[in-house]
Amino acid sequence: NTIVRGKLKNREAMWGAGEHFDHVNQRGQHVEINAVDQWAEIKGNSYMPIPILLSSRGSGLFMNRYERMTVDVDSRIVPKNTWQFCIFDAPCDLFVYTSEKPADVLYGYSLLTGFAPEPAEWSYGSIICRYYPDFATVQGVLDMAQAMKENDFPWDGVIVEGFNNADEAGLRNMEQAVHGMGKKLMVYSQTGSNPFRALTDETDYHVRNGITGSINLVPANSDNPADNPDAGSWRFLDITSSEVRDYIYNQIWGSAVKNFGVDGAKVDFCELFPDTYELIMADGPTNGAHHWYPVVYNSLLYKKLAENPNGTMTINRGGSIGAQRYPWIWLGDQKREFRFIEAQVKGVLSSGISGVPFITYDMAGYKNAGKDEAEVFSRAVEFTAFIGNIQTHGTVKRAYDFDEETKNIYRRYAKIHDALRPYL
Repeated sequence: NTIVRGKLKNREAMWGAGEHFDHVNQRGQHVEINAVDQWAEIKGNSYMPIPILLSSRGSGLFMNRYERMTVDVDSRIVPKNTWQFCIFDAPCDLFVYTSEKPADVLYGYSLLTGFAPEPAEWSYGSIICRYYPDFATVQGVLDMAQAMKENDFPWDGVIVEGFNNADEAGLRNMEQAVHGMGKKLMVYSQTGSNPFRALTDETDYHVRNGITGSINLVPANSDNPADNPDAGSWRFLDITSSEVRDYIYNQIWGSAVKNFGVDGAKVDFCELFPDTYELIMADGPTNGAHHWYPVVYNSLLYKKLAENPNGTMTINRGGSIGAQRYPWIWLGDQKREFRFIEAQVKGVLSSGISGVPFITYDMAGYKNAGKDEAEVFSRAVEFTAFIGNIQTHGTVKRAYDFDEETKNIYRRYAKIHDALRPYL
């Protein structure tokens, strides 16, 4: 292991370490830089850990490595008034920023890792996503649009999670229906996969297990059984191959834009790429691939979708260094309970101060777990109205499913958000 330490002043705060749901100020904390899917249920859970810290004195630290590591900021593990990076099986590549302005730290970080592109104007609006089966058919989307219209709820686009993207005729019909309403069409995908057809004819394009040679890989030990009980094995396209990158860039997503008018994508399971056993890839090392794989894949996807003349939106569940290049990140899955609203506020703040400015989340939570769903939903929209966009999703009630009082609250704050869009 490689360890590097430094001193802290009394009462000096250290913010960041990527997306975190428990603390924004990491002083006193032992932080695992390891992307896991745990719904903000465990201490230190993050879908997007980034080894960057900003000091209340204006200076900053950044460990420019994708490998797993730990960060201690005056925790019980290190001497008093000490910060420490401990990186596993990798050399130290630490940047120390001595400016007194936090903006200078993030500028320096972005010079190394890439700047966030300006999102499409429509992506700042309200995006409606729903788990299967609601948007599995064109009629389901039309029913949603009618309910939004009847309730005078603004919306800009729909994510058709649950729809069979391989159904080309159906996808064309969906595109015509959504664009015919003047709205944007986004599809659901998973990091490293082809969402538009079966992968059986693309065997040579996949990462392989270095021991067995199989393309069916056991994912990283970060999967949440509550969300994905049958994880089993996953296939990942080999993005280190120039041939595969061309295939992803032109045939998969290029076709989605050119032939089916896809405006964007929601990309799930960014934390599953394995790096605890040997892999066979066309080019390049596999160290740190658990964190760098989704960053590279999602960046490729965004660049192709951005060729859409009306702009694009990708919403991604995680990554690590350079995640600002996609540029939207969503905070993963949480339940509709008050304690998770607090976690989501901390997730937005810690992500932003770690260099990822465009944050969204499944508004009020992905899964209902309590009797106070209407009140939690109301409180959540009062918060969400003042961040980048509104994005509703999950196995939960939608805005138009609630009682009149709750619908009135949603309508008011959704319209406040629309009025604020030029400022956002």
